[in-house]
Parts: sequence; C-alpha cells; structure tokens
Amino acid sequence: MKTASALILALVILTGVGLALSSNTPPTQTISASGSQVYTLPPELSSAFNNDPRVTDAELSTSIEPQSVILPVTQTSALQLKRVGQIGGVTYGVAVSGGRAYMGNGPRLFILDVSDPAHPRFLGRSGVLGAFVRDVVVRDGYAYVANGAAGLHIFNVTDPAHPLEVGFYDTPGWTVGVVVSGNYAYVADGDNGFLVFDIVNPAQPSLVGRYDTPGSARSVAVTGNYAFVVDYINDFNNSLQMINISDPTHPYLARSYQISGKFLDVAVAGNYVYTASWEYDPQDPLGDTWNALRVFYVVQDPLILAPIGEFKTLEAYESFVAVQSNYAYMLSLDRPLLIIDISDPTQPKQAGVYPTGGSNGLTVAGNYVYVAGVSSLSIVNISNPTTPTGVGVYNSPVGVVSDLAIVQGYVYLPGLRVVDVSRPSVATALGAFNLPFGPMAVMGDYAYVATDDRLRVWNVSNPITPTEVAALNTWADDVVAAGNYAYVAWAGGMNVLDISNPISPTQVGYLELPPYTSRHIAINGHYAYLAERAFYPELRIVDISNPISPTEISLLRLDYRQPLSSLDVQIVVTGNYVFLGDSFLMTMHMVDVSNPISPTTVVSRTYGGMGIAVAENYVYMADGGSGVRVIDITDPVTPTEVFVYNTPGYAQSVRVLGNPIYIADQEGGLVILRAYHHFSYLPLLLRN
Repeated sequence: MKTASALILALVILTGVGLALSSNTPPTQTISASGSQVYTLPPELSSAFNNDPRVTDAELSTSIEPQSVILPVTQTSALQLKRVGQIGGVTYGVAVSGGRAYMGNGPRLFILDVSDPAHPRFLGRSGVLGAFVRDVVVRDGYAYVANGAAGLHIFNVTDPAHPLEVGFYDTPGWTVGVVVSGNYAYVADGDNGFLVFDIVNPAQPSLVGRYDTPGSARSVAVTGNYAFVVDYINDFNNSLQMINISDPTHPYLARSYQISGKFLDVAVAGNYVYTASWEYDPQDPLGDTWNALRVFYVVQDPLILAPIGEFKTLEAYESFVAVQSNYAYMLSLDRPLLIIDISDPTQPKQAGVYPTGGSNGLTVAGNYVYVAGVSSLSIVNISNPTTPTGVGVYNSPVGVVSDLAIVQGYVYLPGLRVVDVSRPSVATALGAFNLPFGPMAVMGDYAYVATDDRLRVWNVSNPITPTEVAALNTWADDVVAAGNYAYVAWAGGMNVLDISNPISPTQVGYLELPPYTSRHIAINGHYAYLAERAFYPELRIVDISNPISPTEISLLRLDYRQPLSSLDVQIVVTGNYVFLGDSFLMTMHMVDVSNPISPTTVVSRTYGGMGIAVAENYVYMADGGSGVRVIDITDPVTPTEVFVYNTPGYAQSVRVLGNPIYIADQEGGLVILRAYHHFSYLPLLLRN
C-alpha cells in the first residue's frame, strides 16, 4: 500500500553523488555502451548536480521519480581511467589513391595531399583507434584499416579532412594485413588465420569465410582465385600459404611452400608471386643469415607454385616488398630502399638503391615510391629506377614516444620534442629538435638531458625554440635535478653537478659504486635513491645532505630469484616509501625507507614494471602491451589492483602530475588519461 510515510529501499548505482533535490521534470532514459540503463537528470537538477564540488560526472545511472528525495546510505569508490588526449605514434602502412596518401600514425589514420610529391601536406586524421595502425588499403572512397588487436576498421574518406568511420569488425586475432578485391576484404588476422569479409555494404562488413593457417597470418596478397598468405610459426619454421578463394565462403589450402627462415611480406603481379624473407642455411644454423627477394611462378591448371628466382641482400629483421612493371621494391629495417630488376624473373638483380631510412611499409604509384619510416613518409622518384631521387618528406610532429617529462603545461619527449598539453584533447606539437635520445629532467627554464657520454643543458623558456646552452662530458644513464644540483647516475656511480648557473654546470661531488650495468635515480629531501640493474635488482640509499660529499648509507637487495635478470628498474619515491618497477620480472617492489639506514621491503607483487608513478594512494604501472595498471596502496601491506587501461601501443613510461596521467606509449605515441572516481550508493527514497 502506498502511504505518505512509506519508506521504499532500492539499490541504485550512481556515477557521482546523491542529491537532496526535487523536480517536476522526469529524467530521460538512454542506454549506455555497456547496455545498462542510464537516466540523465532534468535541467533544473542537472545544473545543481554539476555545481556540486563532489561530483565527477553529470550522468546518473538511476531512476529518479518526481517528488522523490534521495538520501545516500552507503557508498564505495572505484577509480577508473579515461583517455582525454593522444598525439603521435609510429608511422606504419601506406596506400596511395587519387593524389592522396593514407597511412597509420600511431592509433590514427592520417591522410596527406601528395599531388605535389615535393610538398606533401596534411589533410586530416581519424579519431583514436584501439591499437596502432598496421596496414591500409583504399578503394572507391573507403579506407580499410588493419588495426592489430582492435580489428578491421572502415572509413569513408570522400572528405579527406574528416575521415568518417562507417564500419568495424572486432576480429578474434591480430589484424595485421588487409587487401580488397571485388566485393571482399581479405585479412591476415594473426593467430586467427586468414579471414574473408563481404564488404558490399562497407558499413556492415560480414565475416563469410575463414581458413585456419598453421601459424600466425602476417601478410596477404590476392590475384584471381588465390590468396597468398605469409604464415609465421617461429623464426625457423614458416610457409607461404596459397589459398583457393574461388568460393570466398569456403577458402581452402591449395599449395604451400616452406623455407629455412621466415617469410616477411608478399606481393603479386600477373602469374608471379614475390616474397621478402629472412633466411639461414639449415646445414649451418649458427652461420650467416640474410634477407631475400624470392620469385614464384604460379600456374593454375595444373596447379603449380614453383620457386624460380632469388635475390639475396643484407640481413634485416623486417622487410616489405612492392612490385610495379619490371621492378620490385624491397624495404628492410635500417636498410636502404632496394630497386630490383625482375624483367627476367629467374635472375632478379639490383638496379638502384636509395637511403630512405624507412622500415614500416611501402607502396608504388606511378613514378613514385612512398616509404613509411618510424615517424615519417618519404617520397622517392623512380622514373629512372637506376638513379632514384628523394623529392619529399612528411614528418609526423610526434613519432614513437618512449619517455617524457612534464613542466608547466608542456610535455618534453626524447629528442626534445615539445608538446603543449594545456588542453589535452587537442595536444599540439610545438617543435622537434635533433637531440640524441636520453632521460631528462626539467626544472625551471632548463632541461637536463642524459645522453650516455655527456649531460646536455637546453634553455626551454621558449618551448617553440629551445636552445642548447651547455654540454658536460660525463657518463649518464639517468638524471634528476633538485635545488642547485643535478644528480647523474651512471654505471660507475653517481656524479653531483652544481647547476646554480645552468649554462656552466660543474661537477662538485662524486660517489664511486660497484660497476653495475645501469642505474636510475630519484631524490627526496636529503637522500638519493639509486635503483640498479644487473646481477640482482637493488636499492641503494645515499645521504646527499652535503652534495659535495655524498655518502652511501644502505643497500637492499630486492629479488633473489634470477641473477643477471633485471633488464631495467624504474624508481619513484613518495613520503616514507620507494616504489620500484622491474621490467624483466615484471614486479613492483614497495620499500619502507622511514629509516634510511635500514630500508625494508613491504611487498613485492607481479604487476608489470616498464615504468612507475605514484599519486595519492595509487601506483600507476606502465606494463608494456598490457597498458597501464592501477594499484591501490591505501593499505601498503596488501596492495590491490583496481583498474587496467589498455593503451593502443606499448606502455613504456608513466608520469602523473596531479590529474591527468601521461603515458609514453611507444608505437601509440603520447596518451593522456584522466582518473575518475565512481561511487556506488544505497539510497533511501522518500515518497509523499
């Protein structure tokens, strides 16, 4: 029975906080991405809700009836991460159509105007995809994007300034190669094999066929009724799979060819198949290795897949191949572009060479080869294949990101690339400078960069035009700045530099330590904390109250499981605790240093250890391909993982400065996240 004094309890989940407010306007019901019911507050309540300082989101996941009053009874909080910005990443895959180049830039599709090859010009980009782009093919106004773990994406690119995603299929495997022929898209899907999609309606790609290759499908090319798939099992057991696709709904193996080594890429032209491969002599597996262009001749009746020619070149881990007319173009990691004359396919021979420095894909269109480098697109004129010439380059403002430092709304990346992140959703690259890679510390108007054999000092008061003002010869694995001093960790110990005059740094102190492979350093108060790798991961504490005479006061061995195992140990210190991430054992160590003379390990847990940061009661761990892990350390003895965010690339380093969180995501570029607290309530509804 309904009475004025009746109390009705209902379990309701709210994102935000309960409000003691009433309204005559009913809420609007929608369906969230997860499928749960979401009710948006009416305007008069929404305004009050948004002005509440405790609120983190203006959306309620509840049913609020008119004249109801919500009284929160209990609440719990859970931290979540959401992406608020991204820029940069690896340049991978390239296709050219109608005077435009389409390529991957990290987890985005980039479109360039290449109608004037000498001056390639940026036109537009897609939103952020789930992984970095691996391959692109364009046909009839649509771009088909192989997006690794995030599947197959299809974009309408008729407006190149605003590519619009219209279709998507989340494949079970790792989508690394795609080609379109007729009404079908053929996909190399890693461990999930070879897939066939009906794309008559690009907005609704439909999986219609699959062939489970023995290993991992890496690349695909199609001609006539056959698809040729590079299939990887291991470095010594690979094959070229020739798959009959005369009935796309029932592909089956027609022929295969195996080599001692691995096929890397495949292209087709007429009755010939061309592969790039890495090979070795099976009679001497520890001897020389090389890369090769192999030529196969295909006869369909009777069915023959016959190797007829081979061209050997220097070894490289990755290779790509493209073919046009009488020439094959072969690109290998850290090797120049090779132009190979295949007019006699039984005797391919080198015709030309060009040092592009590219390594992540190529395509040929007309008189030009388009080469995807690590963070660039190079355009090479091949009108005379024996004397190719470079004509244009497009450099990505931000390429692969492996580390970062933050100060005053700017992110500084290795190579002293500067990104304005004052508005994370539109992070903007301000400049890139030819500086060797190395860890860095930024303090005030100066950046201190460790570059193996010297410490470089750059004035960054104007982030658009930073200038190098000093360089000091000193070995340097890591550097941190505090007060008037820079502390440089290296294999032989720790150097202390007086930087009161940044343009003239001078060494004033030195602590000799055992010759470890490398060290990382953090400073807190009067102590320096050195995380060391080689032999066993260790924490060394140094008293720097007198910087001129630093003194070691304690040493703690962190892990005895595997000597010589710790590839890298990152370190951060906050309050009475030091946190270390071990990238080999993928372990987080938490050490109590309240008594620096006798540090003690509080806990060691396997969470991942590429990079580490601490904010409030949370540890953020960069965990490579697993993204970013968040560990609640409210109770230091029993840390609890509360959230995992899968970044598009390979999370290498993490920095937290208040909120957002900044991730050096390697191939995924710079990823910016924000932490949100979501609350759960058991409210009390009072009805009149």
